[in-house]
Amino acid sequence: MDSYQLANITPRDVELFVASNYIDAKMRAELEKLIEMKLKIGNEQLRIAALDKETAEIGDDQKRLRENIATLKNTNEAKQLVARYIAKAGEQESRLEQIAKEKREAQAALAKLTSEFDAAVRALTINPIV
Repeated sequence: MDSYQLANITPRDVELFVASNYIDAKMRAELEKLIEMKLKIGNEQLRIAALDKETAEIGDDQKRLRENIATLKNTNEAKQLVARYIAKAGEQESRLEQIAKEKREAQAALAKLTSEFDAAVRALTINPIV
């Protein structure tokens, strides 16, 4: 006897159920909907992870820029580099603000998708073909 968790059903499992006549077309469609929802949840989780990674990379780069600025002497070349570093830091700050906005949106989308997925799982009625 095999056991399956709805949260971990794969398209391959659904095909096996159909081929074995364990489920009908309606159940197949419902399971495929759950799989699609899981995929969207995974995409939002990846999006949040990518935004977190980018934030960390910008933080590391800004640390490097601050260290470089602190070590420069008061020469014309140094002033040009400092101006360049400051401009880059300004661009990064704008990007950090955009990342924060995108992350809030992704977290809201993730919460909504997770809630919808949970509701769909609770509403699912499994009637095996006998």
